Amino acid sequence: MTDLTKIKAMQLATLDPANPLIISILENPAAFLAKTNGAMLLSLFFSSILDGVLLHQTYRYLRRYSGDTLFVKLLVASVLIVEAFRTVCDVHYSYHTLILKHGDLVDTLQHVTWSGNLNCMLWACISVLSHIFFIVRVSKIAPRFWIISVLATAFNLAQIATGIALGVRGFVLGGSAYLTESWEVAMGFTFSIVVDLLLSGALLTGLYKAHGHYKIISISEGITVYFVNTGLIVLVLDILGLAFALGASDTLYWAALNMVITKVYGTTLFSVLNSRALAATEDIKVDVFNKGETFRTIDQARRLATARQWNVPEVLSDHSDPLPPTINITVQTEREGDSMSAIDYDSMSKNEL
Repeated sequence: MTDLTKIKAMQLATLDPANPLIISILENPAAFLAKTNGAMLLSLFFSSILDGVLLHQTYRYLRRYSGDTLFVKLLVASVLIVEAFRTVCDVHYSYHTLILKHGDLVDTLQHVTWSGNLNCMLWACISVLSHIFFIVRVSKIAPRFWIISVLATAFNLAQIATGIALGVRGFVLGGSAYLTESWEVAMGFTFSIVVDLLLSGALLTGLYKAHGHYKIISISEGITVYFVNTGLIVLVLDILGLAFALGASDTLYWAALNMVITKVYGTTLFSVLNSRALAATEDIKVDVFNKGETFRTIDQARRLATARQWNVPEVLSDHSDPLPPTINITVQTEREGDSMSAIDYDSMSKNEL
């Protein structure tokens, strides 16, 4: 049976012959394969580079932040496991599509390998896991930001539900689930964009109010603080993915970009973790004279330690209020045969009183 006969048989047996998208693909299968396979190959290269960056960030995290909380450690382990499995799925899908079934439009449209269908679910899982840290981070900026964290959590749940539904449809319907129902893909990107907007907007607001605490000494540091650590880079990529899902639905450009986006989620999370003050991950020890910082209350010191542990803009540590006076009194003990030394008031300065 020739390729053309196989395509026609597939069209009549499994695809909707009235769908204009399917008709355009079948009329020029070479163009569809060239655009889709090329984009997948390039994305695999870029995601492999980001895998190396992620491994380097993991090494730095394990060396520097061994005293982190159990919650953060479990979150980091979960992200690494899911990212590693996503890499396995990406490599398997690319090998299956680009080598074993190269140029086979029937297999591309009718049979999507298990790794390709799982990628949609893993995309949603990695996005949700990475957003968890940012949601907690935003909730600790100030009490009024809790509503943003609640909304972000709701849209996070909607995104993972969409990713699971999309993967299940892929197992049942094959490639047509991703081509004829592009609105589901668009919904997944939309939910992620809304979460990114909420979290990035809150973090940028916190940075603006705490601008006095941050002294940017280089362009690269500014990009890290305002563009990477706030999640803006993920927001830009998600918007580009939504544009591909809606404007280039006759290709799998969105799936190719998705390979890169999932790696950017992980690298962004580790960028935030590794840019924290080293002492922030140690056991909480309140020292009111630590590094020249003076706190009005022990509670304020604890809140500042929590903020630094989650890399929160230090809006809470406002030292503009006047501090209580510090009194230093030197007392010498009386020994038998010696006269009691008087309290040395003259050594106290006016500022100390």
